[in-house]
Amino acid sequence: MPTNLIRAGLIRAMRRWHLEHFIVGASRDATVALRRLSGIDRRIIGAYFTENDHPKLHIGAGHFPLSGWLNTSWFPVDRGCVFMDATRAFPFPDDSFDHVMSEHMIEHVAHSGAATMIAECHRVLRPGGRLRLTTPDLGFLINLLRDDLDDRQVRYIGALAAVYGIEASGIATFNHFVRAWGHAFIYTPEELARMLTAAGFTAISFHRLNESDDPALRNIEHPERMADGFLQLESMTLECTKPKAPRRAVSHGLGSDAAAPHTARPSGRVPL
Repeated sequence: MPTNLIRAGLIRAMRRWHLEHFIVGASRDATVALRRLSGIDRRIIGAYFTENDHPKLHIGAGHFPLSGWLNTSWFPVDRGCVFMDATRAFPFPDDSFDHVMSEHMIEHVAHSGAATMIAECHRVLRPGGRLRLTTPDLGFLINLLRDDLDDRQVRYIGALAAVYGIEASGIATFNHFVRAWGHAFIYTPEELARMLTAAGFTAISFHRLNESDDPALRNIEHPERMADGFLQLESMTLECTKPKAPRRAVSHGLGSDAAAPHTARPSGRVPL
């Protein structure tokens, strides 16, 4: 029997008996345990900070590591990638990175875990550092339920129907999307911006894939994950800044402290 037919049969059997997640989880746990015993993650992290004056953290690298970034993943598959559970405390000191980014990862963890992830991003960023998040937009899915779909939306629905064997309709696509690929929570721009603001981020802005006012945050997404511009169609990209600390009053040795020039804390209001 051809190898591809055997493989397909095994996959169907695993899914039928709900073994797929068990096997993946067991493989991942064994991988993480071996990495901890070998100390490989500590060595990769130490070497990265030694070699980089402007550290950049990539959360959820998966099969798409970025050159010049410290790539992390819940299940490291790339040799240079470090294990990290982004829903728990990050293994880095405060104020460690100039930039943090994550592409299509935050939707795979529960809302509470995402809140922890965002708070940890704020903690490990240096004052003035920037966070960039790309994730599906719930508004895009809601718009698929309209009657007046444009050509791109129709092609998107048709493409998913052809690949996943679902009905070629907006409601079928909506329901498949929110449950497929390990998705746990799909955000609106307003909800994600609210969480970023609550964590202390300011200057929230929206961008297209691979476009940014910050050179370090350009051309780091992977639209080739999907054909025909579909990744841009379903995605939203937010950037935000960890504010710099206000300047402290400086003593001039005259018996009283003269106040340093006032540095206003940036507004927490979100430009939506």
